[in-house]
Amino acid sequence: PRQPKGSVNILWDIENLAVPAGRSAFSIVMKLRQRLITERNMAEGSFAVFCDVTKLPKKHQEDLHHANVDIQHVPNCKSVITDKAIYKAIQLFKEQQRTPATLVLLSGDIDFIRCISELRFNQKHYVIIAYNAQANTKLLETANETIPWSEFTDEPRVNTPKKRDPPKPNPNQMVLAPEKVDTDKPRVNTPKKRDPPKPNLSQMFSVAQTANDAASRIPSPGVLLTAFSQQYVAQTNNEDSKRINPVPTDILRTRVKRNKERLCDQNPKM
Repeated sequence: PRQPKGSVNILWDIENLAVPAGRSAFSIVMKLRQRLITERNMAEGSFAVFCDVTKLPKKHQEDLHHANVDIQHVPNCKSVITDKAIYKAIQLFKEQQRTPATLVLLSGDIDFIRCISELRFNQKHYVIIAYNAQANTKLLETANETIPWSEFTDEPRVNTPKKRDPPKPNPNQMVLAPEKVDTDKPRVNTPKKRDPPKPNLSQMFSVAQTANDAASRIPSPGVLLTAFSQQYVAQTNNEDSKRINPVPTDILRTRVKRNKERLCDQNPKM
């Protein structure tokens, strides 16, 4: 069946469908109104949140207050007590809405299945349930329409353009920046490097010629070896001849006579 043109009444079990970490309760309320009321050209009848205010973070309390949401305080909040408070709100909705209207239940608790069935099939109301992964499938089948809770809590994806790499420099267009001169430092006069003296070709030629002349005067190894061998043979022959030739006899006699005379001089008794 089509959704009736009556008012839209929203009941939020914030203990069952909590505000995710890092998300704003105010933005979630705005998404709910945009999706369920504004886009459908409907009117809001009531918007109530059921919770223990002492356990609700102050940031969420401020967000709900700024979003003009009615916070129903349930002391010592337990699932059973909260379910009873929501059940009373559903009964009040049935009494006030004599003509078909829309009830939005933000909970996946199976305890509300009989109330939802009565609203839809007996009184022709239009029931929408926002659910999480733990919601009971029978409860979802009883409602006219179901919407995942993640559609109200997930942040929209923004297609950010990819960063482009900087253009590569063109060597033909590159201009060298002038060198910076540090005026604070004292200038030091460094001597310039002198180029090595150029070689004098005429001197080099004369030195080479002198070396060639000196080399030409040195006898060859063969000539030196021949001269040395001849000198050595001659010297050897002379020594051998001296050893072989005997001493003359007259010289020997003279030496013996002199020795006797010396002995007589030393010993006159002989």
